[in-house]
Amino acid sequence: MKSDIIDFIVGFVITDTRFNILYYNDYFKTNICKNYEDILNKKLTIYFNGVKDGEEHNFYPVKFIDNSSYYVVHNKMKLYEHDLYVFFFYDFTIGNELEKQIERLSSQQYLYNEMLNKLKDGIYITDEEGVTTYVNDAFLNLSGLTREQIIGKSVYDLRKYNVLPNSCCAKVIETMAPVSTINNYYKGQRCLVSGSPIFDEKGNLKKTIAVIRDVSELDVLMKNITKEKNLFINEYDNYNIRAKDIKEPINTNEKMKGIYSRARKIANVDSTVLILGETGVGKDFIAMYIYNISSRSKGKFIKINCGAVPEHLLESEFFGYEEGAFTGAQKGGKKGLFEEANGGVLYLDEIGDMPYTLQVKLLSAINDRMFYRIGGTTPVEFNARIIAATNVDLKHLVEEKKFRADLYYRLNVVSFVIPPLRQRKEDIIPLAQ
Repeated sequence: MKSDIIDFIVGFVITDTRFNILYYNDYFKTNICKNYEDILNKKLTIYFNGVKDGEEHNFYPVKFIDNSSYYVVHNKMKLYEHDLYVFFFYDFTIGNELEKQIERLSSQQYLYNEMLNKLKDGIYITDEEGVTTYVNDAFLNLSGLTREQIIGKSVYDLRKYNVLPNSCCAKVIETMAPVSTINNYYKGQRCLVSGSPIFDEKGNLKKTIAVIRDVSELDVLMKNITKEKNLFINEYDNYNIRAKDIKEPINTNEKMKGIYSRARKIANVDSTVLILGETGVGKDFIAMYIYNISSRSKGKFIKINCGAVPEHLLESEFFGYEEGAFTGAQKGGKKGLFEEANGGVLYLDEIGDMPYTLQVKLLSAINDRMFYRIGGTTPVEFNARIIAATNVDLKHLVEEKKFRADLYYRLNVVSFVIPPLRQRKEDIIPLAQ
């Protein structure tokens, strides 16, 4: 079998120390010296120039007299006390192709290294025994380690000597399964490490790979979100207290007297209300007045500023969430404002700033009088009056396809347009007080 392979890819010749041919294989005769007869015992050097003197030479080029080119490897050997030379001839084109393949592989390896080094996530790779074979630049930046400290080192030794005390790859090898851990590195970064085993086609472990992601920034973001959320909760609690105090009109303007008169007529009708007007004209006072003189004053007055709450929090604030719905979800889940407003009024301030993607869910909840918590499968019914307010032209937003037409008409069952303060200066002082 081995001789068949040699005959197929390489010329093989044995000579004495004077380069007289003592043996040759089929490839040498049929491919290299195909134009010559009776080459046995002939000098090899008559067929090509450039043979190098010495006991051993590796991979040098020679040209035969028919201008064909080959790479040559030759070695000196002893057989039954006779000194002999062994020659191997490789086709030049095969050699060139090998060089090209090596160049291509080197180029690909360089590109792969460059791509992995551009990642913000750290990459850590070991062989099946846990010996570290590769790390990218991001891992070094996150861990504060150097390649000299870890490449070629066993993760078990690195764990033993507290270099990587919580090695994810070691756990992957021990469990033969994916593993995720939280590691704290020397530079202070807190990282999520996710490791996985890599098997061959027979199911044997060949490598492990771990992806290391810095979650320090995520921790800061979560703290900021919690801070914003607490500010929002405090503001809405304070607003609830103030809402209870508004039971009488606070103006003397004739137009506003007419608006308050209409408000009294619809106070105990559960139709949705849309209050329009410039910033600072008293839209909140109209909403709270309707609430306080209605039968729903026994329930809560819940206000949410649709433009002040971060978009990624708005849905959970509206509808709440179930336990485990997402990372950071509190145990037992959380009620949304629709549930909190049950039996009272839900006041949607700055409704024009409502994200378009959330408008359809809001419309569905208002129409169906029920909704689903995030991560939930059981519908939650609610009974709250919806009052919305905005300082923007909703009709214009509908035309620009920034606000849903069906939601606009669903909110605009009863509407109030509050005149600007420049048309009712007598109301400025009462409003300020």
